[in-house]
Amino acid sequence: MKNLLFLSIAVSVISGLLPGCNYKQTAEENLKDDSQRKEFVTTIAHNQSYSREMMQEMMRTDSSKQMMGQTMMNDSGMMKMMMGDMLNMAEKDTAMCKKMMEMMEQKPTMMKMMKGMNM
Repeated sequence: MKNLLFLSIAVSVISGLLPGCNYKQTAEENLKDDSQRKEFVTTIAHNQSYSREMMQEMMRTDSSKQMMGQTMMNDSGMMKMMMGDMLNMAEKDTAMCKKMMEMMEQKPTMMKMMKGMNM
């Protein structure tokens, strides 16, 4: 009888604890914690494949594209740096250079706008 009582108590305690072990926080819950959010952002920023994945995801959403466009347009230093990086990459990579030229040919007003910039 003692063994049966002990066994039933043990089973009750274990079955009560197991669901708590399986609890998984959602991404939103993790990001609400400032320290966890900062750790995630730092990890993504310092990992090339994570950063690329983040940029691809941001380019899929209109609100992110707008935010990035506004940030770049309002920050001439950032715009110059990004343009310089793109041009350096195109200089080293003929496929990239060709792609950039094709894109510029499709948007002639863009070329005029760039010529008017004080870079």
